[in-house]
Amino acid sequence: MISKNKSKQNKNSSNNSNNKLKIWFKKFLRPNVFQFILIWYLLFVFIGAGLLMAPFSINWGKVTQENHYNFMSALFTATSAFSDTGLVVTPTDTTFKPFGQVVIFFLILVGGIGLIVVVLLVYKSFFPKRKLRFNTIVLLQSERGSETLNNTVRLIFSGVIFILVVNFICSIFLMFCFYYIPARLPEQVAGLKIYKDPYFLGFSHKFEPVYHNWVLAFWNALFDSVSSLDNAGFSLFGESSLSAYRNGIGISVQVILMLEWMIGGLGFPVIYETYQYFKSKFKKQPFKYSLFSKICVIGIFLVITTSTCLTYTFAYTGESAANPYSLINVKNYSPSGKLNTIYSPWGINPSVNKNWAIFWNCMSTRSAGFDSYNLNQDSESNKILYTILMYIGSSPSSTGGGIRITTFIIVMYALFVKIKGQEKVSIFKKQINPATVSDSFLVFLFAILLILISTFVVHFTFTGSYKSNLNSYVNDFFVVSSAFGTCGLSLGSLTNDLGWGGLLFLIITMFIGQLGVGTAILSVSRRRDKDKTYNWPIEDVRVG
Repeated sequence: MISKNKSKQNKNSSNNSNNKLKIWFKKFLRPNVFQFILIWYLLFVFIGAGLLMAPFSINWGKVTQENHYNFMSALFTATSAFSDTGLVVTPTDTTFKPFGQVVIFFLILVGGIGLIVVVLLVYKSFFPKRKLRFNTIVLLQSERGSETLNNTVRLIFSGVIFILVVNFICSIFLMFCFYYIPARLPEQVAGLKIYKDPYFLGFSHKFEPVYHNWVLAFWNALFDSVSSLDNAGFSLFGESSLSAYRNGIGISVQVILMLEWMIGGLGFPVIYETYQYFKSKFKKQPFKYSLFSKICVIGIFLVITTSTCLTYTFAYTGESAANPYSLINVKNYSPSGKLNTIYSPWGINPSVNKNWAIFWNCMSTRSAGFDSYNLNQDSESNKILYTILMYIGSSPSSTGGGIRITTFIIVMYALFVKIKGQEKVSIFKKQINPATVSDSFLVFLFAILLILISTFVVHFTFTGSYKSNLNSYVNDFFVVSSAFGTCGLSLGSLTNDLGWGGLLFLIITMFIGQLGVGTAILSVSRRRDKDKTYNWPIEDVRVG
């Protein structure tokens, strides 16, 4: 009898496990909206990685050998491009052939517009008269829409058209800038004791290849324009990024790119409401911005103002002011030892160019990923500030990442309200849903936990020789926050010397930054159970 009972129990346990497996498999075949988006994203990235491993995409040789280029490197590059991050394990301009650069270009473009949005646009071009199903509209709303479904399709189409028009106009301006501006190639300044540090660059007598070359000027303009508008940070100017355009008339290139990444970071809903605002003004009709757009715009203004003031404070005081190798203390000598020449690090107006560089690079940390000087020249205080800015990121439904500006503003304001002894969170005479407030705190804390775990993995999988400027925890936090904020800034070639574990965690972090923390959580969560007809007893627990 005992043996029969045991056999029955074993059969029941095996049946239960089989039933659980069947239930899981059915859920896998019927994914929710967020899981569906995640599956398509993964599929698209793996296709991109496969193309970036093809012989017609890669210049196999010295550069790929030095950077140990393999499939993990291709997967990292494809994820970085599709998530509009900009972190690289090998230089884009010398590693990839024209076809490989085109693959990265389309990964950036599709990632910025949205994969589901692009698929819909292709579908509507072939079947313009077919109406969209409700599930399709929900997919669009989850990727690039606003909180309401009724204007999701118009909002997205208007946003895409606006982005493409801005990209086309800026590409034309950039093409002429690249062709006519005599930008010189950066090189290490030699012969002076103060320039023993490798981060100080002067400029050689050679020009950038785009100078007086229409083909390269057009391709670089189109590539950098899309990269900037989509807040990607990829560039075809090599490891020096936009150093060649940080002085004099070259600043015009940086102004164009900054306008683009600020537009891309606003998000589709804000762009659409701005269009509706001007449309209503033209028709002399009343119009009110939504609470979402107000929080986004005011939040961006507050973050920019505060971060700019702090950046200049940290740059001109404390450890930075006392460091002879800091950005503000770089002497303007050329390789020949002469002052104020076109070959010197900061041109003929060093004070103006340095201060512009400080502002421009501070703006870039919000999600853009471009730089005009090596950020190791900044103080540790500024590095920490940039890490926080990348953690905050840009607006929801935009081309940027991070926890998003609305999450940050709601959390900070909710804390302020709590300190005042109030319970309800009200902004602009409208109360924010308590569920939204709790979700904001969840996103805020989950992102911190993710960055902490990824930082530890990155730190302990660093395989290169120990260098204090590359292997400190501040720099590890910097690169992980850059991945989460889909920014792409780094403090050296840290990613080149990471083990597969560190690269894998950065890939996951970039994916979550692209999806958004809320979407990432919902994509792996189980379906909701039916509402219970009972509640457990409530008991208070002392906290804090």
